[in-house]
Amino acid sequence: RDAVRALWLLLDRAPPGEVYNVCSGVPVRIGDIVEMVQVRGRVPVEIRTDPERLRPTDEPLLVGDNSKLRNATGWLPEITMAETVDELLAAWRARYRGKDG
Repeated sequence: RDAVRALWLLLDRAPPGEVYNVCSGVPVRIGDIVEMVQVRGRVPVEIRTDPERLRPTDEPLLVGDNSKLRNATGWLPEITMAETVDELLAAWRARYRGKDG
């Protein structure tokens, strides 16, 4: 929802043809997101790392800069990662329940 709100604000307030980063500007480790899913999930999850998929050139930390977006639109993120995980899990649970009738 934050991203959709940012896009609407860009359409309404920003000059066309510019490039903007739609991001929180807050670093979040993938491992932290996985942990949130594990804690909130209702089924056991096994996490495995495939060494074949790891790349030595990957940056250890990537953080987007949303200052241009903020300056052009006044946008600020409002939804936390924890809220996002909760909402995604709720949506998937509802979808799964719908398949069972």
